[in-house]
Amino acid sequence: MVGIRPDAPLPRGLAERGYRFCHAFRVPYRDIDQQGQVFNANYMAYIDYGFTEYFRYLGFPWREMEKYEFDVAVVRAVLDFRAPALLDDVLYVGVQATRLGNSSFDVRYCIWRDDEPEGTVILEAQLTYVNYDARTRRSRPIPPVIREAIARVEGQIPGT
Repeated sequence: MVGIRPDAPLPRGLAERGYRFCHAFRVPYRDIDQQGQVFNANYMAYIDYGFTEYFRYLGFPWREMEKYEFDVAVVRAVLDFRAPALLDDVLYVGVQATRLGNSSFDVRYCIWRDDEPEGTVILEAQLTYVNYDARTRRSRPIPPVIREAIARVEGQIPGT
């Protein structure tokens, strides 16, 4: 999956919805179901691609996260399917942190197809993550360096 350059302009529809980051990719054949559209479970993988690239954009490639004591688990996911995505569609996953608690945080997503004339929302989602210690299986605070990086991109976020 190839993302857009971090300095590339966002598709109009995502920018209008307040997103400051997105990751672009083309829907591969392996993701299509018998109905000819993206199988619903694949959208969580698309969200995860966006999440991983968002943190890379913030300066934290995922393989380096352990040194910051940042490892997350999804504890809540709400997905609203709006329209089907099809083979070879170019989709954009908009990613925006919307709340930072002590150890948990919320991220909203919009999967967007930039087609004419106005673009199409494919899916909107809200996920809650908890930073935790994989060894003890207990939550731990979000590191200040992560908070600061998110704030640089998103500005002031509730809960910070």
